[in-house]
Formats: sequence, C-alpha cells, structure tokens
Amino acid sequence: MKRVYFINPLSGLKPYHYEIPLNIAQLAACLEKTPDVEIQVIDFNLNGFCKQRIEDISNSKDNIICIPVYTYVINESVAIIELLKSKNEITVIVGGPHISLRGKEFMEKYANITYGLSGEGDYTLPKLIENLNCFEKNNKDIFNIEGLIYRNGKRVLENKRPSRIECLDKLPLQTDGFKYFDLNLIKNKIGFVPYIASRGCCYNCIYCSSSNLWGGKLKYVAPQIVAREIFNIKEMGFRIINFRDDFFTMNRKWLCEFLKEIKNLKIQWGCETRIDFVDYEILKEMREAGCILIRFGIETFNQKSLNLIGKRIDSNLILNNLRTVLGMGFLEVRASFIIGIPFETHEDIKRTIDTCRQLTGLNLKCRFFALNPVIGTKLYDSMEEYKIKFNNSYNATHSNIETSELSNFDINKILSDVYDEFGNPNDYSHRDFSTILSFKD
Repeated sequence: MKRVYFINPLSGLKPYHYEIPLNIAQLAACLEKTPDVEIQVIDFNLNGFCKQRIEDISNSKDNIICIPVYTYVINESVAIIELLKSKNEITVIVGGPHISLRGKEFMEKYANITYGLSGEGDYTLPKLIENLNCFEKNNKDIFNIEGLIYRNGKRVLENKRPSRIECLDKLPLQTDGFKYFDLNLIKNKIGFVPYIASRGCCYNCIYCSSSNLWGGKLKYVAPQIVAREIFNIKEMGFRIINFRDDFFTMNRKWLCEFLKEIKNLKIQWGCETRIDFVDYEILKEMREAGCILIRFGIETFNQKSLNLIGKRIDSNLILNNLRTVLGMGFLEVRASFIIGIPFETHEDIKRTIDTCRQLTGLNLKCRFFALNPVIGTKLYDSMEEYKIKFNNSYNATHSNIETSELSNFDINKILSDVYDEFGNPNDYSHRDFSTILSFKD
C-alpha cells in the first residue's frame, strides 16, 4: 500500500484569504481509482506549518509526497523540499505552474526531488504512481509518461508536455476531492469554497503566463456537471461559491446554459472575467442566478498602456461597462490595477488613480498590485525590450523592478500611497465576500 501525501504549502497570504487548492482536490479525486493507494492531504495553508509532520511522513520509503510549486511563493515549497533532503529514499513529486514552465531547471537545482510533472496531471499523475508500484521490477514504461521530468544519473531529462485534455467532463468531480480537507473548519473560518468550471484563457497579456500554460485555449466543464458539483457543495453545507476561472463569461452560450442550470439551486457566487465580455442583459441573468460578486482585471485606464500589455480593449468601453455593472446591484464589484507598467509615467498612473477615486464613489473596490515579470510571460522574456530591470524576486504587493520612467523607490512610494487610500490587497477588506462574511479566528 502506497500512501500519497499532497502538501498544500503556505501561500504567504493572511489566513482569511484561504481557499481549498482546487488542483490538489482534483488530483486527489483522479487518484482514487489507482490500486493500492491511500490519499492524505496535509494543508499547511489552513492549519499552519508543522515541521514534525514533514519528519513523520519522511520515515517510510513507501510514502509518496506531492508538492505544487508556484513562482510567487516558491520559497514555501522549497522549504518543505529542503526538509526532505536527508530522506532521499522518499519519492518526491513536484508539479504546478512553475514546474510546467521551469521544471527541468528546478529539478537540477534541488537534487532530492524524484520526479516532476509538467502540464495537466489528471491522467499523468495516476499513471506515474501506478508505475511506481512496478518500478522495482525494471518497468521502464515509467520513463515514457508524457510530461515526466526525471533523473538519468546526474542528468535531468524532460519528456514532452502532454496535449491539453480535450474533454474535462470525463474527469472525476472536483468535489470528490473536497473530503480530504477539513470542511468543518473551512465552514467556520472561511465560509465559502472555490470551484473552477473552465481551464485557460484565449488572450495573451504580456504579464500573464496563462496562454503559455494553456496554449491559448479555453476548455469548459459541461453546465450540467457544474450544476451537479454545486449541488454536492450545498450538501456539504456551503451556500457561497467562488468561481476561480480566468475568463468566466467568455462563452455566452455556455454561460446562459450554466445560469439556467443553477438558477433554482439558490446559491450565492462570485466570478472573474473581462469587462468587455459583460453587458446589461447577461449581468441581469447573472444577478438572478445568484451572482453577488464580480472581479475584473482592468490594470490601467491609459489606452497606450492597455495596447502595450495586450488587453485589446478600449478605455472608454471599460468605463462605460464598469458604470453599467456598478448600477446592477451586485454586493461587490472589484477591479485590479497594476503599478509599474512599462513606459507609464507619474502622470499616467495619476490619471488611473483619479478615475478609481471617481468609481470608488459608486462602490467599486479597487486593488493595486506591483508588476512582476513572471516566468513564462512575454514580459519576462523581453525585459530589455520593455526597458525593465528586475531583481528576480517576487512579491505581489511590493515592487522589485524599475522602469525607464520610474525608479524602484518611485514605484513603491506609489504603491504605499494607494494602499493608504484604497487598502492593501492582503487586508481583510479585499477578501472576497468580505461584505457578507466575517473572518473567525
């Protein structure tokens, strides 16, 4: 019997920003039919870090440890990996966005990692773990798994990334993996759960790695299956759902079918989408189906900057649609903005902030973040073209760059000022559903 431990590392966020990691929930559900496997989740992000827990699970060579790696909080995953260094007989598998983008490089740096998986792991992780049971019998099929990153002596080899999963409907339900988490604690402490009904984004903004990870394609779960999952979530005692799709309203036909399916389920929910893919009619249907929160990535109101970063949207349309949304009666409308966009001046940023002040009077919640050249983005690969200097560290709320127009000190001074006025995105006031749910220590 193999015990597979999924470890959810600390995220660096405050406890009230916790959400069930849907990647772990989905993978746990996918592993359930694998023979001779027992699944457990160690949720440091919910329960706090425990060094002793790592040491305990390191004591058996039959244990398999799966750790997601995210670029923004890579040190948290590395800290766990470092604790496993003296236990080289333990099988350690890493996955997640950073591994899909820089997995070979990461494994070359941390020699005690056994395997990495790039791309979607829904099929490849069960295949890998099933093959591990036969590995001692010289089963070489393990090295033919698409997306596998492995060691051959001192060399790290990487197989091609698997093709995108064409039909998400054939996967196990995400909610099948929820049982591995402390749902009672989440009910009392958080009050809602996340869900993702699609994977990917069809846009290619220069600061976002989504198109690199997903190949610029958007795949949906059928509305009927999503409705079944929402019913399961209600049966677990939750009445609020946070949809974590990158682009929730892109496919209008899918959206209308989804809204029809859930209208009678009497839930409250939130989502994120583009401001140019909503209008009065669809917003009205969303409100009637229980939507109370919408998030938009606006980034800037300056047209030259919108063009530069690849948003492909007119600034006047942004303003008109935002005013429409703000008049629809949603409990929370949120918009995010980026400070440090290449070639933006003090005056450009001031115009965006002044517009935010006007819209805040209409109950828009504005969130500001520092620009980061994230691995896997056009911005990261073309910093010289965009005249950016970067110190190769990541922090969403503190800048680590300088641009041709602004020094690092200037950018962080602007961030400090907007946090004083609009709030730091790490504060409770910026937690999703903060208007209706209180954090309980």
